[in-house]
Amino acid sequence: MNDEPTPRRGGGTTAGWRALALLSVYHFVLGLALVLVQGRDSVLAPQITDPWLFSLAAWFFLLFSPLALFLSAIRVPPFRWQVYVVLMADIIVLLTLMHASGGINSGIGLLLALSLAVGSLLTPGSTAYFFAAAATLGIIAEQTLAHLQGNAALWDYVHAGMLGIALLTIAFLVDALTARTRMAELRLKAQAVDLADTNTINAHVLAHLDNGILVVDNRGVIRTSNDAAAEFLGSETIAPEALLATLNPELSRILMEWRQEGMPENASYGLETRDDQSELSIRIKPLGEEPYRGAILLIESLDKLRAEAHRVKLASLGQLAASIAHEIRNPLSAISQAAQLFEESPETSPREHRLVEMISRNTVRMNRVIENVLAISRRREPETRPLDLCA
Repeated sequence: MNDEPTPRRGGGTTAGWRALALLSVYHFVLGLALVLVQGRDSVLAPQITDPWLFSLAAWFFLLFSPLALFLSAIRVPPFRWQVYVVLMADIIVLLTLMHASGGINSGIGLLLALSLAVGSLLTPGSTAYFFAAAATLGIIAEQTLAHLQGNAALWDYVHAGMLGIALLTIAFLVDALTARTRMAELRLKAQAVDLADTNTINAHVLAHLDNGILVVDNRGVIRTSNDAAAEFLGSETIAPEALLATLNPELSRILMEWRQEGMPENASYGLETRDDQSELSIRIKPLGEEPYRGAILLIESLDKLRAEAHRVKLASLGQLAASIAHEIRNPLSAISQAAQLFEESPETSPREHRLVEMISRNTVRMNRVIENVLAISRRREPETRPLDLCA
């Protein structure tokens, strides 16, 4: 953008330098008009009480404006100093023209309002009030000088005071408007930064998703996609603004079918890949609330879904095996204890001792298997011990 508030060489902003250049152009046009006004054939010429002073001020505008325009173009000296010089020269020259044109009743004092309004935009805050106060004091001083010379009446002081109040009011209103505009600009910049961060996060999340994502508008143009979607659809990359019908006609047909069904929420469809080696699951969700809206297509591999289901099934079987092993452990302990008591009986024959030994050996074996099953399902705390790194 060309109107960004970023400081440039010499201080100020691009918009500020442009406004200062336009103010110089305005001064040139005003000076040219004043030079023409002072001619004998002009209807305003009889109002000029001091032609020499009027001509001096008009030619100053006409000659000073190109220099000010050149300095604003090269942006040297700094922006603030150029604004101060231009505004102060504007106030002095306009007061001079007012004095040479019959005082406060000439109407030239109204031109101060325009200059101070632009000055308040370029130098907001206390500086704008300073120039407004300087212009007000200058108007009162000019009125006093005109009164001492016999060219003004006491009633003209009221006009001078009203003009001064108007200039101060303009400075206040413009400064308040500038402050609100600046706050709105800061809020917009903060929102732009948040939006850029959100877009970066969304792009990062989309790029690292295992599932494919396609965002399609109502014309079938792909707005957003990720690498997983391109991989599932058998394409290296998905070009920006690509047509879904060109990328995958079958998927485009599914999307049209979904629209004809009334765009149900989270609709699911099946799609075979181009090599017919795997099957994809397509879930479609409407995007936005307008009648002709886009859609979000979530592409998942059924092979991955089956593998995930198999993993969940194995985890459930592991938990079931651990539960069964725990239930078997109690009766196995009872069998082992009964065999031990039977072996300790004095009435047990040698043949029975061999049978008891077989029972004990197999119960130990079964208990070892149960311990292994329970050890797999049991979460063991990590064991820490010091290590000699040099060794």
